[in-house]
Order: sequence, then C-alpha cells, then structure tokens
Amino acid sequence: MKRIALACRQTSSKNADVVKCNLPLVRILILLFFTTSLVLAQDVITLDAAVARATKFYPSVQVSLEQVSAASASVALARTAYLP
Repeated sequence: MKRIALACRQTSSKNADVVKCNLPLVRILILLFFTTSLVLAQDVITLDAAVARATKFYPSVQVSLEQVSAASASVALARTAYLP
C-alpha cells in the first residue's frame, strides 16, 4: 500500500496492512486548507467603498445624515426671517 499522506503511516499486522493517521495533524491540514480558501475568497474593499456602504446600509448613519439635513434646513429657515 502506498503512503496516503504525510500524516499517515503504514503498519503491518497478521491479517492485512493497516494505515494509521495522526489525526490532529490531519485536522490541522484540513483546517489550513479551508481557512486559506476562505481568506482568498474575500473581496478587497477601499475606504471610500466602506464609507459608501455604511452610509447606504447602516441605520444609525442614515439617521445622523437626516439629522444634519434637518439642522441645515432649520438654519436656512432662520436666516430667511432676518431678511426684509
């Protein structure tokens, strides 16, 4: 029987060849494989894109922008009262 992986070894017994694997090492190798594939699948996002996304989707940012807009409208209304 050929060697299956670096973490496995072949031993002989009376009835058949047995392949024994070092399970913690196999688990680590599998975890590294899947972790690497997940990291490589992520998109790179710029700071401007992150701010645009937060402005569009995050509710508290939307509320803050509306409050700024309302305050600006109040200032504009107050200035019109001073004009003759």
